[in-house]
Amino acid sequence: MTPMDTLLHQEETRPDRVAFIASESEWTYRHMADESERLAWALHARGVRCGDRVALHMANVPEIVVAYYACFRIGAIAAPLNIRLKAASCSRYCSGFSPFSISAKPSFTPRAPASIRISSERTRASSWAPSRTAKVDAGMTSRGIRWSVAPSNERSSRPPDVDAPAVLLTTSGTTGQPKFVAHTPASLSATADAFAHFGLDGEQIALSALPMVHISGLSTFLAYMRFGVPIILQERFDADAALEAIETHRCTWLGGLPATIAELTRCQRERPRDLTSLRHCLTAGDVCPPGLQQQFAELMWVPLRSFWDRPKWWAR
Repeated sequence: MTPMDTLLHQEETRPDRVAFIASESEWTYRHMADESERLAWALHARGVRCGDRVALHMANVPEIVVAYYACFRIGAIAAPLNIRLKAASCSRYCSGFSPFSISAKPSFTPRAPASIRISSERTRASSWAPSRTAKVDAGMTSRGIRWSVAPSNERSSRPPDVDAPAVLLTTSGTTGQPKFVAHTPASLSATADAFAHFGLDGEQIALSALPMVHISGLSTFLAYMRFGVPIILQERFDADAALEAIETHRCTWLGGLPATIAELTRCQRERPRDLTSLRHCLTAGDVCPPGLQQQFAELMWVPLRSFWDRPKWWAR
């Protein structure tokens, strides 16, 4: 199943089950599907079509989840940007793929490009916003996300091509200038399906602190969605907050980069929490020193599995 098929399947079979929790706000599969549908056709009403690029400049907040699936719904290409990028860097990236519109969470601080509220008002980063930017005004309300554009009446039910680009992600740039990698619905599905041998199911709970603008955060989120695992979504990685979330929500799954695993290990050593609920801990994206694996296992009482990051191989 493609990521969009997965969401629709979960909505049909378990509409009121929790898909993810963000800032103590619970999002069911039905709520998530409804909001994604609304934004999809809000973008459509503004002229976004299949194959158009939509830049996403957000942390791990509900808006970025909804925006991804809205793009999947209409066949637009989601192009997430790291929220740590400055305006000049954003301009360079945007010039590389000419995005049609930009979605941003309005509550970010004005010092960062992510503070953009895409509207008719001029903002600090308007200089790098492309001329074809559409107004996508997102704001959290008690009933969900408030999108500024009403759904369009001209909707196409034709599903997007599973082999067409769906997400543009940048490489880390450790071996040179960052490069764009195109991921299709088929390759994203293959990545999610690869987690099957870990025994994921709806009886487990996963902490997701990896940034969803990177393949590590996106692929694990899609895998949890694929197998119906409730997700505790952390807006930004914070080791103490992550450990407290694991203890509070009794998380069974944890994934991280070696650097974040090292920080979690340090914070757990300084102030131990009850992490006895953990059953599976994975690290990828870089070499994990054997010493770190041993320290982690001693403190967390669960082995740390290290594996190579394979999703880039599946990108098409």
